[in-house]
Amino acid sequence: MILADVIIHCTGYKYCFPFLHTGGVVTNDDNRVGPLYKHVFPPTLAPSLSFVGIPNMVLFAPSLSYVNNFPLYEFQSKWIAGVLSKRLSLPSKDMMMQDIKGFYIELEAKGAKKSDTHKIHDFMISYPLVPLSNRHNLILGSTTNMFHLKI
Repeated sequence: MILADVIIHCTGYKYCFPFLHTGGVVTNDDNRVGPLYKHVFPPTLAPSLSFVGIPNMVLFAPSLSYVNNFPLYEFQSKWIAGVLSKRLSLPSKDMMMQDIKGFYIELEAKGAKKSDTHKIHDFMISYPLVPLSNRHNLILGSTTNMFHLKI
């Protein structure tokens, strides 16, 4: 069992966290919440702080069509639970920051605005394998050891 002090449920895609005091570690600059490894973990505060549901406009393989984002959010939740329970591990803080910087460079090279950082419809991202229901495996096209999203 994992004990949590607080779970906050939010909706919408204008990100604002006036209750979150991280001393500038996590910022919101033109609707870019970051730095976040795979849109979930801020490297210097991981795994004690994580975000579910930041990405939007998700494009799923193999159909490469826009679908309900909730399977991704379930996946992120299971990934976080796996990390917190120590069944899964995160890369080092330096490796996570390197991945984030590479993602930002890729966004910039494609001419994306900062405010489009979490509109992940035009990039591929890999998450560690987290057990999903058979229904989600069919929807997401994933039965391998990595979960790939066209984002």
